[in-house]
Amino acid sequence: MCCFCTAPIFDRVDIPSAPNQINGTLADEQASIWRQPPSPAADAAWDRITKVGYHTVTSEDIRRLGKDPATTVRAPADWDLGDDAHLVQLDLAHQLHCLNVLRKAAHPDYYGVGRALLRGVHTAHCVDVLLQNLLCDASVDVYTHNWVETQRHPFPDMSLNRQCRDFEAVLAWHHKTLIPWNSEIPRPAGAVILPMAPKLREHWSKFQTDELHN
Repeated sequence: MCCFCTAPIFDRVDIPSAPNQINGTLADEQASIWRQPPSPAADAAWDRITKVGYHTVTSEDIRRLGKDPATTVRAPADWDLGDDAHLVQLDLAHQLHCLNVLRKAAHPDYYGVGRALLRGVHTAHCVDVLLQNLLCDASVDVYTHNWVETQRHPFPDMSLNRQCRDFEAVLAWHHKTLIPWNSEIPRPAGAVILPMAPKLREHWSKFQTDELHN
């Protein structure tokens, strides 16, 4: 939850909430697709929820996010979205993408390892981003314990009852309004060019050198 701003998405889609039980069983008692080993079916399920791409918001939305609309990228004029359409991506999609990156990293024999340099940077980035979001939300929900056969000590019941946003409502809106991330977006004359962060520039230079030699 943002401490000083309101997500502009709330102005665009009705997101109901409802009671939901988090499946916290230690073993896969419910045959959850999200716990399955790599397969075409598992990949299809993950692909459905990890599509990334652009949406647009206004300059006022950008200010409410604590950012400067003079420096953010606008949609090209030939997209016919008006002159006040700034490109954004859904943070939920990024977090799910990162979780999928870690899932694939756990199965290198199936997915391959990719280029070591960017793989390490990407994986570390995803761990850090997911951690920061968990720390930001700082869930204070609690789980109970039971006496369970074969166990000498109290056994945790991590299946929490929670009030959750309707993920499918968010996903339906996301898919309906998504602008593909690989859309052609030319840099306009007079655009503000920000410097690349030093560490990223260092990694990027090494990656480009590696590309030239391969």
